[in-house]
Amino acid sequence: MTIAVIAADYPPVLGGIARYTGDLVLFLARKWTVRVYLRTDVEPTVWAAFPHAGCFRGRVLYDEPEAAARQLVQDGVTHVLINHIDLVGPRTLLAFRKAGLRSSVLLYGADINLARTPRSHLRMYITAALMHHRIVISEGTRAMVHRRLPGLTTRMVMPGIDVDDTAPATEPGDGVIAIGRFVRRKGFDTLLDAAVLLRQQGLLPRFTLIGDGEDRAWLSQRVTELGLDTTVRLRSGLSDEEIRAELRTHRVFCLLPRSMGNGDVEGFGIVFLEAAREGRPVVAGRSGGVPDAVADQRNGFLVDPTNAAEAAERLRQLLTDDALWKRQSRESIVWCNRFAWPHRDPAREFSFFT
Repeated sequence: MTIAVIAADYPPVLGGIARYTGDLVLFLARKWTVRVYLRTDVEPTVWAAFPHAGCFRGRVLYDEPEAAARQLVQDGVTHVLINHIDLVGPRTLLAFRKAGLRSSVLLYGADINLARTPRSHLRMYITAALMHHRIVISEGTRAMVHRRLPGLTTRMVMPGIDVDDTAPATEPGDGVIAIGRFVRRKGFDTLLDAAVLLRQQGLLPRFTLIGDGEDRAWLSQRVTELGLDTTVRLRSGLSDEEIRAELRTHRVFCLLPRSMGNGDVEGFGIVFLEAAREGRPVVAGRSGGVPDAVADQRNGFLVDPTNAAEAAERLRQLLTDDALWKRQSRESIVWCNRFAWPHRDPAREFSFFT
């Protein structure tokens, strides 16, 4: 069996969807032949660890789907895995079916909320219905899919994480770290409000916020307005290795993603697994697929992502209670290993492909 992965978000592009897609390619390649085709209008950056077999430019997948199907068949492809539902349409999938190609799509949550009009929603529904399989990444995503696309069945393949021989940090470190795009949905504003509440209780932990995005200037201004310049630091442009090192020097990881009115939502939250890998207990916003990424009361706490007081209380507990921290730190390692790619079997998780 040869699987073609058609992707728009793919390494070295940053972001959860790109990382998940890259991980899936490596995971599937342990069992089957995998060829990656990028949907792009510019010459993509080549990353040796994540090579691609070709590109579909412009609207080829929409306007010339028969040609795309012929190319895939000539390349020996039998299955197509699409990493974003808006990369194709009904005509594409009909051409793939006529050519004998089986198609599946990855669904995350926010993507299925992009259809704003009845016509666009109908088009998305037909596209999803023509897929042989619809793959969701969390129970939260599954619930959204069944609500927005009723009557369609789903399969689940959760994101995972790489593990290596690096021993988790056993020392608690100090302070709170948050990692994510600087956008409102990630809840950095609520975290800053929680920092103010901790200060009012006499706690002055350092806060390190790592990321970049459209709200960076606003967040920086907000830090100053709240009088947190001496305790909150914003950092951008760090490598994966540098981020991992930062995680190990902090005591608690906190990110409070929330569902937005426009349907934007956290589909899972791989960053919570990255924190768990380093033995860092987490405080996480209970929204979207996050409850699948965090074991509440075990390796951290799920809180109302709009409730700064609740977040501050859980942070206070983890910052001051050493026994609680050690217990949840140990549980973090156990939890992380459940998602470790080396411990998972592609033939079992993708049994529906065969």
